[in-house]
Amino acid sequence: MLFSTATAFYYDEFAYNPHWGGHDHPEQLLLEPNEIVEHEPAPGFPRSDEGSEELLVSLFDIPYPDYDKGVGIYAGHDPEIGRMALNAIRDRRSPIYARIEERLQSENYFEVEKEFKRYLSKFGPALNATIPAGSLFYRARIGIAKTYTRCHEDNELETIHQPYLGDQIGAPPPLLATAGRLNRVGVSYLYLATDKLTAAAEVRPHPGHRLSIVGFFVKEGHPHRGLRRDRHRGFFEFRCAAQPVSPRPDDRP
Repeated sequence: MLFSTATAFYYDEFAYNPHWGGHDHPEQLLLEPNEIVEHEPAPGFPRSDEGSEELLVSLFDIPYPDYDKGVGIYAGHDPEIGRMALNAIRDRRSPIYARIEERLQSENYFEVEKEFKRYLSKFGPALNATIPAGSLFYRARIGIAKTYTRCHEDNELETIHQPYLGDQIGAPPPLLATAGRLNRVGVSYLYLATDKLTAAAEVRPHPGHRLSIVGFFVKEGHPHRGLRRDRHRGFFEFRCAAQPVSPRPDDRP
């Protein structure tokens, strides 16, 4: 079921259904570089193409499983519509998000917020994550606080720019807070980036602008809800020495 789910998530049916010009079988996707399993064998875990194909074929042996017993990767044929094809789940627009977005056009956010929280609660611990203590994040602001000039013994002048620090580059006060990805006007949020270049890009500087970029350390582990696309990955790991396939390195728990 796991491999069928991953296949349906990453690939359109056009990629693995020969009726639509794809591979003859879905397991052939996994015999070449792909998003699901590591293509190259892990060090110390030799495998053969024949053994790999035999295992992968067994993963997709039920093309149309019952809804409560598996994940189907074929849309099948409809008497009225004809042959159909599935699009990759990751490229589909969520009807739940679409409904919430539509409601927000005519309702206050707090009237919609409860329904969205109920939806997220169904995922339970699968979305729970923690930002480890000691993690470093960055924030940028266009401009600098002060400029100093230092005169060296040889009368050479050195210009020193002091970046914004502390409250000057922290979360804006509510009166100055504009709407962001997660906050509304008048709600102060601290947006941080995982690297300096991303922090700089977020403020959209023009050529010639000076930037203040500061780092923020996480003092203690901070729990949060992880909503990245790849949160569904990392739930499995192959350990058998004879196993023909191995998970991608970044998928390991």
